[in-house]
Amino acid sequence: MKNIFKLNSPIFAGMSEDDITSVLECLSASEKRYPKKAYIWHAGDSPDYIGLVVEGQVNIIKEDFVGNRIVIANIMPSHVFGESYFIAKVNAYPVSTQAATDSIVVLLSLRSLTSTCKNACMFHNKLVENMLKLIAQKNILLNHRIDCITKKTTRQKLAFYLINELRFSETAEVEIPFNREELADYLGVNRSALSRELASLNNEQILSYNKNRFSLLNSKMLNEVVNSDY
Repeated sequence: MKNIFKLNSPIFAGMSEDDITSVLECLSASEKRYPKKAYIWHAGDSPDYIGLVVEGQVNIIKEDFVGNRIVIANIMPSHVFGESYFIAKVNAYPVSTQAATDSIVVLLSLRSLTSTCKNACMFHNKLVENMLKLIAQKNILLNHRIDCITKKTTRQKLAFYLINELRFSETAEVEIPFNREELADYLGVNRSALSRELASLNNEQILSYNKNRFSLLNSKMLNEVVNSDY
């Protein structure tokens, strides 16, 4: 698990390599490799672990009984997933997790966080503090997701999403973590409708794109799309 020390993961913020080594042992860490589209866990499985992405990407997905799915979140390297369900002590995961690309994930058991550690681990308080910060940050992102998917049209949802992604880019270009199907699932829209709106925004010279890389050509018009009445 040597690569884990290069991640600067927020779950280990304020800890040295020796600290992290002790925490990994305390949390019974195990490193797993998952090919693209492999499930890490399914909805209904017992919430025994949280995951830390070391390489690749992981999608958090919600599926119904007929196979319809929504991508709730995309988890990038250094970030964790599943922690809220573990800490809340739910009986089963309500969502599935799937490798969006070939991925390496470290699975961590948090049972020692909610009980007395036999090793009297001195880093528990720092770990709990980091976990609370992560959950708070994810709640903020979830609120943004709600703002996005409650827009009235596919065009508005797409524009809102891209504007937010571009906020974190130092240029007028951004590479998103989704292919076209995954982006449609994330926005909760029809893939064909999404493709039409992308083509329309490109023809109107508001943005250009190549696969999952987007270039903003007219920020004023993109903002007008979000605030339009259609």
